[in-house]
Amino acid sequence: MAECGSKNTPLSVKRAERHIVAAFGRHLGWSGERESAVGTTLQSAPGPKEDSVVAPTPRRGKLQPVTDLHLMTQRTEDHSKPGGMDRLNQLIDTRWAANVLRNVRFQAPRMTQLSSVIVITTIYLLWLGRSDYVEWKSMGPGGLPYNFKGWMINNWWRLKSKETKSTQAFKDKKLLESCGDAASEAWLDETEYGPLPSRRGERPTVYKYAAPHRQRSDQSSKDVRRVLIKEIDIVAQSNIGIVEIKTSLMEKRGLGFYRQPSIPPRNQYLAGFKTDFAHLHADADGSGHMLLSPRDATLVIEKGWGERHGLSGVMIAATYMLIYAPRNEEENKIWLKILKASIAFVTGQKPLN
Repeated sequence: MAECGSKNTPLSVKRAERHIVAAFGRHLGWSGERESAVGTTLQSAPGPKEDSVVAPTPRRGKLQPVTDLHLMTQRTEDHSKPGGMDRLNQLIDTRWAANVLRNVRFQAPRMTQLSSVIVITTIYLLWLGRSDYVEWKSMGPGGLPYNFKGWMINNWWRLKSKETKSTQAFKDKKLLESCGDAASEAWLDETEYGPLPSRRGERPTVYKYAAPHRQRSDQSSKDVRRVLIKEIDIVAQSNIGIVEIKTSLMEKRGLGFYRQPSIPPRNQYLAGFKTDFAHLHADADGSGHMLLSPRDATLVIEKGWGERHGLSGVMIAATYMLIYAPRNEEENKIWLKILKASIAFVTGQKPLN
């Protein structure tokens, strides 16, 4: 872009500059000589003096507000006194006025660039949001409304989520006190349910979403899941005196395990847990959620069979665990052992096989 007052400047631009200078002069009461001085400076001055109060030149980037602009238009009582206009004129440097006019040319291009950045950023964010929404929907329904509203609620909950593989939360003094005597229980250490072996291979990857809470890799095959569902039904029917089976409140679908209403909560920790304490994601990845004792929850993480829910200790119980999907019939048996440990912790009674 040509500098103001150069030979390449269009005639219409020069004419507009002269009109602006004249307008400044009429408003401030300049003489014709003063207007001429500003016009001459506008055409010839390459830039502001180092000791002048000037607006930034175009080479410095975006325009910034000029704090002394009010000096051009401010009218004080001194104007009516002899010499008042002279003192005002001394405050106005002609080179400064020329630079104000020069920067007007760069306002439109700068605004165009800013608008382009805003548009591009908006399109990118919309693309990211759409991709995230599609991935969230790919997990299938569970817990939240299976629509845009559910996705937005999930995003809000994600802001509250914590890391999921640390066992430090199970050593919290308040948690252990609220569990009472059950805090020291480790059903998975007993011969009947344990000792819990280590899971082979790497941990599966888990989706980043707060709800539904699902694993991405190492999902159960339909055949393995079909066998596990039958085994879970046998455990439920064998322990109908201490557990109740009905639709999961957590998932809003599928079956969940509840403590029988005739069995009072064992401690303060369990008294605050009003929903199903165990369920299987039968129509999804084959994983499930269970409520365990602090010691059993520690074992499950250390042996690689699960992790905490991201909202554990925030919106739900601290020992509410995601149990990874079994990959074969051998791991189905481990999954059932963990389920029985969950039943024993919640009811205080050893479940029947």
